[in-house]
Amino acid sequence: MTDDSRTTTCCVVGAGPGGVMLALLLARAGVRVTLLEAHRDFERDFRGDTIHPATLEVLEQIGLAERLHTLPHVKAESFRFVSPLAIDTPAVFSRLPTPFPYMMIMPQARFLEFLVKDAKRYPHFDLKLGAHVDGLIEENGAVRGIAYRAGDERGEVRAQLTVAADGRFSRVRKLAGLEPISTSGAMEILWFRLPRRPGDAHDEAAIDVGPRQVIAVLGRPHEWQLGYVGPRDATARSRTRG
Repeated sequence: MTDDSRTTTCCVVGAGPGGVMLALLLARAGVRVTLLEAHRDFERDFRGDTIHPATLEVLEQIGLAERLHTLPHVKAESFRFVSPLAIDTPAVFSRLPTPFPYMMIMPQARFLEFLVKDAKRYPHFDLKLGAHVDGLIEENGAVRGIAYRAGDERGEVRAQLTVAADGRFSRVRKLAGLEPISTSGAMEILWFRLPRRPGDAHDEAAIDVGPRQVIAVLGRPHEWQLGYVGPRDATARSRTRG
């Protein structure tokens, strides 16, 4: 039994940066769009919190860059590469011919909330949180929407176009029988945080390379976000070691 049935022009599955930005741009263009997200909020800390100059330029074009800058953030004017042998700076954003010669560092949850808040100003934008996609609606060999569950609720969204923006382990992709093509070796990144102290160095963005480890360093306003890069089994090995 279906408790909720919706019809839209475009159904976007996955409210990460790509899905939210696509839904916002479609809504601004007058296209009816429904955005589905499996989680009930955006409070996840599993990736880097960077907003690059090109993204800031797009936000400026749609009148959002100035408002975004009123939220707490850090500006990284360069990206350093630190190893036991040398320190290199392969990316110097301050040299770019752009109004935003830096990489903005902001918790991704705040960035997504900011974009969704603006999208909600458009009457043809619809957001459904806590929606786990578990089926595709197919007609005459074409995908015409999705079926989902949200707690005890069953629902469906019928759409002319369905976009899978639900990440590298995409449920929609699996349901469609699509196989991704790997172009690099498998690795895992373990994200964690440390307090930021007044006397800490001012490297807002860097990669530290040791003999057998790589750590990405991002400076949030009040803490350091660190990403330990390891092989495919890095998570299991770290838990085993405690």
